[in-house]
Amino acid sequence: MAEEKNDDNEQMQSKYYEFQLINEQLKELQQQAQVLEEQLGELQSTVEALGELKKTKKGEKLLVPVSQGIFAKAELKNNEKLVVNVGANTLVDKGVDETKELINERLKRVTEFKDQTMHNIEALSARAKELLEELQSMVGEEE
Repeated sequence: MAEEKNDDNEQMQSKYYEFQLINEQLKELQQQAQVLEEQLGELQSTVEALGELKKTKKGEKLLVPVSQGIFAKAELKNNEKLVVNVGANTLVDKGVDETKELINERLKRVTEFKDQTMHNIEALSARAKELLEELQSMVGEEE
């Protein structure tokens, strides 16, 4: 009888430990999903801005963001080419449409990653719920 109670306690501790680990993973995944959501918003804003840039006439005066809430006055000299960082601090000239395609590809990848993250959150949440029910049942049996 005492040995059986020991096994039950070990099983309960094991389930509780797994439950805690899952909760930590869920917190991390939720933070990751929030960051991905912010990235999606930024990328969508960029696509919209590129569309507006294409409509803007050469010589038109613009406010160019330098930092959050800080702008420089500028005049548009070329609305057909952009300077794009393609990685490793390498800058290349790209057309607006080509840049839009690049951003749309990033949007697709980030969306897929966010969808996978949400799927993982759902799976872990289901397992956490299952563990919680098992733990509550085990505690109820002890009483």
